[in-house]
Amino acid sequence: MLDEYYHLLEVTPEASLEEIKRAYWRLAKQWHPDVNPSAEAKERFIRIHQAYEILVTYRWTDQSVPLTPDGSALQGELFGQNFRWDRNQDNRRERVAAFARVQYEEFRRNNERFKNSLWYWPAKVFTYFAWMVGSLAGVGFLFFPFWVAFSLQQTKVALTLFPFSLLVSLLGLAIVGAASRFRRELEQRYF
Repeated sequence: MLDEYYHLLEVTPEASLEEIKRAYWRLAKQWHPDVNPSAEAKERFIRIHQAYEILVTYRWTDQSVPLTPDGSALQGELFGQNFRWDRNQDNRRERVAAFARVQYEEFRRNNERFKNSLWYWPAKVFTYFAWMVGSLAGVGFLFFPFWVAFSLQQTKVALTLFPFSLLVSLLGLAIVGAASRFRRELEQRYF
């Protein structure tokens, strides 16, 4: 049964507590219903959270688990008494679902707070303007030398302009990237 939990978290049974935590957070970010809109995301997130809870409780608590003569844990003792898994499975599922709802509500509150802040419209206008200018510069200046070469039949001028236009194109794309990062960082202030 524990092998299934290790498999869900994509770790080996020899994994340390730190490795299990990292795997849990990586998978939780990937499968959280707020981030992943797929139909299976909610169920997968709940199962990942349950596996994490079970593995951390099993491996890093002082609970004594009776062992059989060959050194393995008694299945009934491990999952019956210590975890009360059969009786509390629905309770765990409800707790994880409530956790996901709380996370989503907090996200919505923070998003509304950002939209109502003074920074929202200037950030939105700036980023759209920067995306537009950067995209036009990135694409327009890249094709400018070719336009000069074909329409004016000035091949020498076109070849002279090409390094300059390539530089302006890269600058335009850098502006688009900077605008995206600016907006993302501004939004993260409120999250």
